[in-house]
Amino acid sequence: TRRQCGSSSGVGPSSSTSTVARVLCSGFIAGPALGKYFDLRKLPSRYAIDLCVQHGAKTDVPPYVRLRQSRLIPPEHTRHLENGMRCATFERLAFDLATDVEPAALSSIVEQMQQRGYTDEARLYEMAAVMWSPRRAGSVTFTKMLLRRHRGAATESDGELTVLEGLLARRVPVVPQEQLDLPNGTTIKIDMAVPAARWAIEVDLHPSHHGIEGAANDKRRDRQLHRLGWQVERVTDIDFVDLRQTLDELADLYHERVLSLLPR
Repeated sequence: TRRQCGSSSGVGPSSSTSTVARVLCSGFIAGPALGKYFDLRKLPSRYAIDLCVQHGAKTDVPPYVRLRQSRLIPPEHTRHLENGMRCATFERLAFDLATDVEPAALSSIVEQMQQRGYTDEARLYEMAAVMWSPRRAGSVTFTKMLLRRHRGAATESDGELTVLEGLLARRVPVVPQEQLDLPNGTTIKIDMAVPAARWAIEVDLHPSHHGIEGAANDKRRDRQLHRLGWQVERVTDIDFVDLRQTLDELADLYHERVLSLLPR
């Protein structure tokens, strides 16, 4: 805590606790442990606490702390949480995670950060510009991830992102989180769509879609979309067993939809 970090008396926490507090306060927390703190997905199940300190700093750390050194730690790359812990900003966390996770996992994590409002594309690009160096670990992976990212709103789940990227790779121009007003007066967001073709994809992986009530709600929503002339395709858990076939089939359905709308 902030109180522990500033304590120099023998009163209060035990000496071992004080030592740990002083060690952690010598830098800032980053890496998978911080990501787990914020319940981010696609992180390794086993990890140490990453402590990032200035390059060349002499810091002894406990076995469960992994020391990371950096030559570039501007004040705007860190912040204090309510419990006093000094940690990386979400943009710096995303950059540092480029050395800890696979590229696909990094894309999913960054998508989740944006969907939750933790960061945005502009701040991520600014971080890339500041941190880029051919000798700095993660620079290439992080920058490629940003350049490869789809345009538009963030997807709401890893499954949605997987389907979205798969369709884009098949030249299906889907956009995520398309907002639409239904005839019954409600406003919805479609997981992904090609608005010009009135073609929608809903990725039904959340347990709420699996029960009787959830299935009925989905069908009512589909009927409302049909009244507006939209074609709706739904992707479920079983479709991920052979995802390549599913994506190929969806791409074919999209092209058939476009052909059906052409003047005869």
